[in-house]
Amino acid sequence: MKQSTGMKTISLESSDGKIFKLFLHETLPSKLIADAIEDDEQDEDDEQTVIPLVNVSSETLEQVTLFLKHYAVEPMKRIEQGSSLGSSFNENVSQDFYRKFIMDKSSDMVFKLANAANYLDIPPLLDLTCLKVSFDLMDKSAEEIRLLLKLPKLTKEEEERARDDHPWMFEE
Repeated sequence: MKQSTGMKTISLESSDGKIFKLFLHETLPSKLIADAIEDDEQDEDDEQTVIPLVNVSSETLEQVTLFLKHYAVEPMKRIEQGSSLGSSFNENVSQDFYRKFIMDKSSDMVFKLANAANYLDIPPLLDLTCLKVSFDLMDKSAEEIRLLLKLPKLTKEEEERARDDHPWMFEE
């Protein structure tokens, strides 16, 4: 006998083999998981669905599941874009959980979460991580941005070309 969709559990397997269980309704923001579940339901076996996520470590997947579980209880309000964007991160994210969730993370974890949100196709998490990165980069010099994004140092020729093509990047 099949479980009701609200209580059906989905197991997500991280790249390092750790299993995370979520209720089906908690996975709804992820289009990748929804597609995997749909494919699995066509197989018509009653075995538990385990979705391998080869691009997401257990450290990152733990944070993704924390986000998804909370999102099921309190969906994140839409983050405005373009000219409607506020002047600070806190002005754009009014809900305490989401503000604290992302502010407590290292830059490295924020980038891992952004990659996972992109891979799993979770738009609200991707919006949140991208907003955090954009405010972290605001008012930074080209060198500070290079260090934060862990970009390689430009060769002399590349820097000259960048200065010619994008002079605004080197304004102080």
